Amino acid sequence: MNFPKQRKNVRLSAFDYSTNGYYFITNNTDYSKPYINGIVKNIVKQELLDLEKRFSGVSIYYYSFMPTHVHVILELNNSNATVSEIWPVYKSKSTVVIKKNGHTDKRFWQRNFYEHVIRNERALERIVLYIRNNPFKEELPLNAIYGDRIPNLVINE
Repeated sequence: MNFPKQRKNVRLSAFDYSTNGYYFITNNTDYSKPYINGIVKNIVKQELLDLEKRFSGVSIYYYSFMPTHVHVILELNNSNATVSEIWPVYKSKSTVVIKKNGHTDKRFWQRNFYEHVIRNERALERIVLYIRNNPFKEELPLNAIYGDRIPNLVINE
């Protein structure tokens, strides 16, 4: 008898994911296929920014899109939803619009996503720096990805 594969729960068991603060999320495309480009990149960006309208107390602090994944820092401030409620809405809404625009594969996003609770200002600065430098690892031009929204951060090493 074959049982369905159990997905590993990567969330902190005793943590309230609606707590005010910052949350770092990374989500790959299905099988890390390079889907995020052209019109699809515009769609995933717009759906991400629309989360601020869909959920009270949710702000998009920082983000970046690579062809195979997205990095986002969500800020929750008296939110009426948890990260585990917000992010699946993003994935669902963006997938629906992407499919309406011609995506024919069964899935767009990888089923699960990575999240990290950002616990202090120093960690927030380092994660923003990581996200900002990620395109260099992908060998992509920084300005084409970030445009004019590269923050002026001071990172004290």
